Amino acid sequence: AKATTHLGNCFDVLAETRERFYPVDAYLIDLCLIDKTTTPEKLAEHLDGGPPVNLLLGGKVAEELKKTNPDMVERIRDAWQERQAEVCGGEYEEAPSSVLPAESVLWQFMRGFESYQTLFHRPPRIFARRRYGLFPQLPQILSRFGFTGAIHLALDDGAFPSPEQAKIRWEGPSGHVLDRKSTRLNSSHTDISRMPSSA
Repeated sequence: AKATTHLGNCFDVLAETRERFYPVDAYLIDLCLIDKTTTPEKLAEHLDGGPPVNLLLGGKVAEELKKTNPDMVERIRDAWQERQAEVCGGEYEEAPSSVLPAESVLWQFMRGFESYQTLFHRPPRIFARRRYGLFPQLPQILSRFGFTGAIHLALDDGAFPSPEQAKIRWEGPSGHVLDRKSTRLNSSHTDISRMPSSA
């Protein structure tokens, strides 16, 4: 009990010092990666009674889940409606968008939106993807499709710039701007958005 008290005091001092020298908001993102191998039991762990969770789920994966496990899709739809979950995504498949023609990129979003609308009765408003696929015109496309934010992360391949701020205004050549959270993950360590720890 005495050690716990001293540790608590230590964390309080660290938090106060961080606020003095690095006074920025800290953002922690709980991001659950959903794919066709996700089991209903694992999903239930995140959706049943805990804090709200963000689900990274592409349109094609959602359609595959509907075929193999329709109850899981209903569970996600209900949790999203009850604000216990937020589906992040946007595209139908994670194609190499940065090297595709604009028409192909737009098709991915339009087809993805059809899938989300059919299965969940609404499209996502936070853009996210596992694979690298960012390019200068993406903020304009995301704004036109009604996205309000984006999560920068590279789980499978690619690398993103590592900014000093966890949240920045991402602007494309057209002038369209989105808030974005930055996350860098690699094999040696995890640096969630270069966010200062609150403790």
